[in-house]
Amino acid sequence: MKLKEFNALTPAQRVTLALAPLQEYHVPNVMKKINAIRAMKTKIDHNLKIHRRVQLEHDVRLERRDREAKFRYDNANGQKPLASLGSLIAKGQLHSRLGYIQIGAWRVFAREVGAWNNDRYSKSWHKSHGGVWEVERREVVAIRINQFGNFEEKTVQLDGWRGNWMLNSLLELGLLERQAGLKSVRLHEAFDVALEKTTLGYSVFKRTLAGEFVGYSLVAPTGMTYHATTIKAAFAGLRQKLKAVEISKTHKINWDFCKKLGFCDAGIKQFASTFGLAIKGQYSPEQIEVAIKTNVGAAAPFEMELRKLAQALNYTPSL
Repeated sequence: MKLKEFNALTPAQRVTLALAPLQEYHVPNVMKKINAIRAMKTKIDHNLKIHRRVQLEHDVRLERRDREAKFRYDNANGQKPLASLGSLIAKGQLHSRLGYIQIGAWRVFAREVGAWNNDRYSKSWHKSHGGVWEVERREVVAIRINQFGNFEEKTVQLDGWRGNWMLNSLLELGLLERQAGLKSVRLHEAFDVALEKTTLGYSVFKRTLAGEFVGYSLVAPTGMTYHATTIKAAFAGLRQKLKAVEISKTHKINWDFCKKLGFCDAGIKQFASTFGLAIKGQYSPEQIEVAIKTNVGAAAPFEMELRKLAQALNYTPSL
């Protein structure tokens, strides 16, 4: 096109003429490059996932090898006494993530594997708050040297450190036997119970965990239970628990409130652990009911206590 013809065009015509080559040639090539970049990114992401999986498997193998080496070294040089389930219960630390605990020939520990991510949010955010801990896995691991001298390991994966994660993990690993019946006496299916004696219609059960003494459970003729470390304390606690208590109907449900109703320490802690409630928390009857609805079957051991709680607060549950 000659200059004279170009000058005769309107501005809109000039723009159309200028974009014509781009529409005919450049646009298809640009899209082709974009699609190629997208395909390359997809391939890179796929390869990165494979690499992370392979790296994780490699790390797991190395960790297992290191655990076996440490285990054999400890056995050869005399291992310090490890915490037992009974001692953890006595200290109220059963569901805290401590070091190794001993169950028969097995050594058990819990761990959380992850990494600090310093690129999750903006640079200014990370400069103020540091990295964000991103969890790859939570697990409870049991290790031992078997009768053939071979290293043995069992693992159970967890979604989180909530509820009775330790007892549930030990059951899943097969280190504890799952018990049935007498739910209000056991409080959890990992505990074993044996009738110690019966006095005037009151039954005294001895509670154990992995063969270790935990405490006593006293059952009244009405079916109400109380758990304590001695039989004398169990009778004293049950007498208090059976008393009628005048309570404000708007009272918050907390530790002191439950103790005023006569509930035992073991039962309160087990209930809170089962339904993910804080020991030092304050709850309304509605909040307790919502928590129970997440796992209604687990409330069976606490049926009589929940009835007393509802009666004291004049609360009618919708369950």
